[in-house]
Amino acid sequence: MRVNCEHDNVRAAEDVHFRLLNSEAIKRSRSLIDLP
Repeated sequence: MRVNCEHDNVRAAEDVHFRLLNSEAIKRSRSLIDLP
């Protein structure tokens, strides 16, 4: 059970990290599009 709990925590951390990377990529792409 403990291994499953730790595994779920790792997956949750990776999901949050992925969302942060995704939002940063979106911001960068938008700023690139806004450039002339």
